[in-house]
Amino acid sequence: MLANAFYNQANAYQQLETNYLQDILWEQFFRRSFASGDQQTVKAKRTGSSPLRSFFACVLQLCACFWMQSSTRKNRHENHPTEEKQIHQKELERIVALLLSRIADGQDTIGYEQFRTIARDVYQWETVFRLYDTDGSGTLDRRELRQALRSSGFNINNRILCKLLRMVVELNRPQIELIDYVLCAAECRHAIDVLHQDTPAGNESQRKTP
Repeated sequence: MLANAFYNQANAYQQLETNYLQDILWEQFFRRSFASGDQQTVKAKRTGSSPLRSFFACVLQLCACFWMQSSTRKNRHENHPTEEKQIHQKELERIVALLLSRIADGQDTIGYEQFRTIARDVYQWETVFRLYDTDGSGTLDRRELRQALRSSGFNINNRILCKLLRMVVELNRPQIELIDYVLCAAECRHAIDVLHQDTPAGNESQRKTP
């Protein structure tokens, strides 16, 4: 399906213009979550195995959301669906920019192998997100976010975690959705790449590259 999406948008030289990459990622990974996220959340909260389990789940969710400001939570529920999509598109633009900077920085087009690398990264992050979304609500709390990032290879400290959470708060999110998690993972990997470039070993390898 991803291959079909690529070749349907590719030009005569089998190259994909980078502005189409955002549309493909949205359709293949994020649009379904955006369209049905609220319904999935309601369904997940109604299918508890027992009233006691549901009670404890609610308590844990409230504790996990304690770091959020109440005004932020209110704004999230009052957002119009069009505004929500605009926020998602803003996140997606940043995700695409980060992913492209790693393999096709400055290029206007990418080939299929480059596209497959990007799609594979997003798919792997989506898989981890689903693994740690244990209640099926389509969101992660603070603890689940850290566990998921560690599972993706990012052993972050509290300072970095708080920075990522502040980024999510600025987007009026009460919890971390799939697109938020992919953005967090992309930001973490970008920061690691920049750090490696700034080290003497990284600078030496760049000088040796023809």
